Amino acid sequence: MVDTRKKGKAPQVKKSKTTAKRKQPVKPTAPPAIPPSLANHFHDTPARDRFKEIKSYRVIPERGFLLPKLLGNPEFEQVIIARGWRGLNDMVFPEANKTMALEFYANARFSGRWYESYVRGKDINFSSDAINAMLKIIPPEQCDVKRRRETCANWDEETWEEVKSLLCVEGAQWQGSIRMLLKADFKSVAKAWGSFVVQTLEGTSCSSEIPLVRVHNIAAILEGSPINVGELIANNIADFVQGNKKAIPHMSLINWLCEEADCESYINDLEKKMMKPITDNYMEAFLKDYLERMQQLGAEEEAGPQPQPQPQQPPPQPEFVTGEGSSQQGAHAPIHPMILDYMFGHCNWMNEVSDQEYWNRPRFGP
Repeated sequence: MVDTRKKGKAPQVKKSKTTAKRKQPVKPTAPPAIPPSLANHFHDTPARDRFKEIKSYRVIPERGFLLPKLLGNPEFEQVIIARGWRGLNDMVFPEANKTMALEFYANARFSGRWYESYVRGKDINFSSDAINAMLKIIPPEQCDVKRRRETCANWDEETWEEVKSLLCVEGAQWQGSIRMLLKADFKSVAKAWGSFVVQTLEGTSCSSEIPLVRVHNIAAILEGSPINVGELIANNIADFVQGNKKAIPHMSLINWLCEEADCESYINDLEKKMMKPITDNYMEAFLKDYLERMQQLGAEEEAGPQPQPQPQQPPPQPEFVTGEGSSQQGAHAPIHPMILDYMFGHCNWMNEVSDQEYWNRPRFGP
């Protein structure tokens, strides 16, 4: 007798499990190692104490351009390719190894050597030459950002107005004597490059205002002037290493420097998300903000200067007189000293993204 129980049924094929590819640029040849004791992470006790201090600092996440999703704004890819910044843009991944970057900053503060740090048994060189070489950027003979910063003290008002009109909507104003610009006043393309500058090229803790030193970067990019990327990044890292700003920039770039030096990643390392890249959708939002800001400034200009509110006169103070039971209008009997002591004592007490396939792209472009 023929067994017909399986007749008409297709043979079942056991599905093989697939594992997602790594997002972060780490060595895929071996799983993360078990971390050794903390003593092996730092070259001295002050560095270890510094690590504990900066663990709570705010991270300045880096940001790049997602070129396959900027088809409506091809000028960004043109600038990146023309400047040789493909490596600078492609180094930004969705997440960065935060623990490794914090060890880098902690050890760099006490290394005793300029532009050098120590991470997990490896010396890390973050000089201008090392960064340019890793990103495959040929540095120019002169950095126009550096020139602007050295000469802007002698600029006339016409030059300052030219810079402002290049970046901002008509009607925008310099903020204060140190000449900052409101990010809300930026034109759409300038705002995109501004975000790239303050997040990736030279990290800053400012959010709503762009300081003058970063304004020079954005103006140099828009004018096509030469920029020494490695020099700007190296000096920016050194400023945060030795300074007192409670922020940590350049995590993605530091991860790449550590990988170039074959630093091991450990199983308990913490990760930190970076900013979502700039796409056509972001550019549409930037353009919308730009048009709304133009309308707002135009309405304010038509309305003219608003009248300043007149200062209010303080209410009349009660007149204190001596003697109990005074019949003068507005007079009060004197307060007992014990009540005054209680009142003063009481007052003192009260006063106390994106496509997964794109992120798996080659490290620094083709």
